Amino acid sequence: LHRVHLIEPAGVLPRLAASPALGRVEELSLAWGDLGNAGVARLVRSPHLGRVRVLDLSFNRLDDAGVRALAGADRLPRLAGLALNDNE
Repeated sequence: LHRVHLIEPAGVLPRLAASPALGRVEELSLAWGDLGNAGVARLVRSPHLGRVRVLDLSFNRLDDAGVRALAGADRLPRLAGLALNDNE
C-alpha cells in the first residue's frame, strides 16, 4: 500500500487506526470524512502512522481542538504534507 483514499471513513476509523496495514501507507486521504475533532484525535493515537508522509483531512469539521491534536501527535514523524482546507 502506498496511497489510500477512504470514502466515508468515520464508520471504519476504529478499525483503520488499529490496523497494522496502516503502517505501510505513505499517503492517506480522509477528506470529506466527517471525522470531527474526536475522530482526528483517535487517528493520531494510532501506533501505525509512522510512514505517513501526506495526510489529507480536508472537509472534516475540524476546529482548533482538532488542529491541537494533530500538532501534539508524535506518531507522524515523516509528515511533510498536511491538507486541512475547508475546516472550521
